[in-house]
Amino acid sequence: MKTSRSAGWRHGTSARENCCPDFRCCPAEGTPMVMPGTSVMAAAAAYAGMQVRGSLKEMEARLTPRTGRRAVEQEKTLDTAAGALVPRMLERDGAAAVRQNTLALAGAMIHRFRQDTPSGSNRARDACDDALITDAEAADLILGLQDRVTRDRAAEWMDGSAAAPALRLWRALARRCAGGYAEHAVAPLTLAGWVCWSTEDGPSARVALSCALSLDPEYTFAQLLHRAINEGLDPEPLRRCLREQHHEATGTADGEPTPDAGSATTTEGTRRPAGRPGPTRRGPARRLRGPRGSTGPGTRSTDGRGRRRTGRDGDRSRR
Repeated sequence: MKTSRSAGWRHGTSARENCCPDFRCCPAEGTPMVMPGTSVMAAAAAYAGMQVRGSLKEMEARLTPRTGRRAVEQEKTLDTAAGALVPRMLERDGAAAVRQNTLALAGAMIHRFRQDTPSGSNRARDACDDALITDAEAADLILGLQDRVTRDRAAEWMDGSAAAPALRLWRALARRCAGGYAEHAVAPLTLAGWVCWSTEDGPSARVALSCALSLDPEYTFAQLLHRAINEGLDPEPLRRCLREQHHEATGTADGEPTPDAGSATTTEGTRRPAGRPGPTRRGPARRLRGPRGSTGPGTRSTDGRGRRRTGRDGDRSRR
């Protein structure tokens, strides 16, 4: 494409230059215009590794629930899972068990997504991700993430090698919230926005959080994240809090939640199945004493004359 002095404007010139009589800079036949995407800034962005995420409509389409026959099947599976979840929540310690099962399933799904990284266009990659998770697995995760404690624990998959597969999982779950479960997508959408912000993808984070707030404008976690992004805050303080939360919950210093939620962690950092106590040491080994010189729970102490020490009020109950 070319422009001439008599035809009108030339790209990147002023009105005076379009009337310039010097043929050396403004020939009569015009000068070719730079094609879109071939500017110096576009070349610099490509050299820096910056990716084009597509239009706003394309970014929102990756988070939009599915429709058609597959949506009907997913909604039926959600109904079945919701009916089975209520009795479990009413049981003693049922909420804690549901949280552990949800986090264990999420960890297994993230591991599965990590082992199978798709390629191609965004639409092709999303289709591959949708095929990696069944309707029943998606239903259990969607319903489990409605619990605030479970959602906060799931937010610990925010960086490192777990960030990318976690983001793909949250997007896939948002696409599974079909029919009457559309508002259930707020939790996975917010988690997707958090992972995007934590990995320095602000535009994608804004899109995901905007979708979440459009479904539930009063969702506090999405509100706080959206405001923090708009104010240009650093996500590191929140990452630090989530790491401390993970350390308190699991007793490890790892930055990722462990997929196996039914196992305990020892003080040496090794993992031991829950319910199986470690070997006890016998003999006159040194005792670890607590505050005021008391012994640990389950140990017996004497006062040197063979009699047991009594409690504060003379009782023999353990503290």
